[in-house]
Amino acid sequence: MAELDQTRAAEAVLELIRRTQKGLIKWEPAPNDFQPKVDPGVTSDAAFIAEYQGKYLRVSRKSWVETNSFSMLPEQRNIRKTQSRLELLDAQGRSLWRFPHHEVIADLYKAASFQASNAQQLIEDLLSTDPGT
Repeated sequence: MAELDQTRAAEAVLELIRRTQKGLIKWEPAPNDFQPKVDPGVTSDAAFIAEYQGKYLRVSRKSWVETNSFSMLPEQRNIRKTQSRLELLDAQGRSLWRFPHHEVIADLYKAASFQASNAQQLIEDLLSTDPGT
């Protein structure tokens, strides 16, 4: 069976972003048993899960430091790298399939994080209340 090509996968992620922004897909912070596993030396930011048509999606972001031993400048020797990933999960939180890496997954991570944090409501509350009260 052939893998999904990157263009088609990116289109699907863009559609997830659109539906997230319209509130049609609801993301929430992933519980501990749904957190992605990471290798030593790698850190993981909060992960978010959503249920769509009876399936679970998880978007997560990991970061690590790569060393560039060829750089003459000390500030360029250690470079922090990040990568966002989107996975299809089973009911126990195990990864069944990972979408091909594409930069639009980082945009989905931002949209899911913004929605799950309820940041919009906080911003509206801050701007609509008198600071003296």
